[in-house]
Amino acid sequence: MIQFIDLKPLVSIIIPTYNRAHLISETLNSIRAQSYTNWECIIIDDGSNDNTKEVLNSYLIKDTRFSYYKRLKTFKKGPSGCRNYGFSLSKGAYVNWFDSDDIMKPNKLEKDVELLKDESYDFTISQTQYFESDSNKVLNVWNRALYSDDPLNDFIMQKIGWSVNAPLWRKKTLIENNFHFDERLFNGDDYYYHIQALTLKLMPVIVQDILSMARVHPNRIEEFGYKAYSKSIIVYELLKYQKKYKLSKECIDSQKKMSWYLLKNMYKHKKINHGLSFSIQLYKIDSKEFSLKKVVSVFFVGLFYYITGKGYSYFNKV
Repeated sequence: MIQFIDLKPLVSIIIPTYNRAHLISETLNSIRAQSYTNWECIIIDDGSNDNTKEVLNSYLIKDTRFSYYKRLKTFKKGPSGCRNYGFSLSKGAYVNWFDSDDIMKPNKLEKDVELLKDESYDFTISQTQYFESDSNKVLNVWNRALYSDDPLNDFIMQKIGWSVNAPLWRKKTLIENNFHFDERLFNGDDYYYHIQALTLKLMPVIVQDILSMARVHPNRIEEFGYKAYSKSIIVYELLKYQKKYKLSKECIDSQKKMSWYLLKNMYKHKKINHGLSFSIQLYKIDSKEFSLKKVVSVFFVGLFYYITGKGYSYFNKV
């Protein structure tokens, strides 16, 4: 028997999933349709209680490039833990993170791999377009501007941006930088991951083509508690390391503004413990860089609200 060996680099596509049985087939079909065929697709289940496993079995039987694992308990629950576990299993020279409800354009991997033949680049950036789940109506692109002359500050303020699906990463770069997703984050994990890439000064190659589609539907992780908790961690980390990252005044001001918005809404949405925790975190930041008096005021107003259930209106005066 003659054995043909594919000399093209292997791409590892890593997909976290949770209760996406009704959507994941379309995602996996788009991967099977790739013009670039030397890939492995590692699916990490975060404890689904629908028929995800049954849906995936048909793909596992028909195509050995797909593999399915349940998240190990040594990795925290959430998309970040699943992605980190998937990365530990991956064998490819390149890594493409992908969501279990989105779609990959047929030429995505082929175009990205071609771009990364130039070893001076660490990852690719392409465009992602939103579409409605029910009608398949095409909506706006993720962000019209993908990159700039000041990428770190502009990305934090969302003047530029790209989705978690968009980049193809050189795995060697990720290993050398010990680069992983922050497992504390349930929401905004990709946002912070890309910020970290920019702080490490990883070099992207940009392609303006739309190479992935992001689905808009009611079941995305958008619950306020998840968003506020995750965003508070990101804001705190950015404020803590503002000097190290050399963040602009405009960028820092935007994060300070976001911190007060988060604090007020944590209390408003009865996420009191998160609010108190975030207040304490902000308290640790240099008072000259962040209004210590204001942080302490918010802390005690929050504590009063936690004990009595009254006084939320006073936040507007702080």
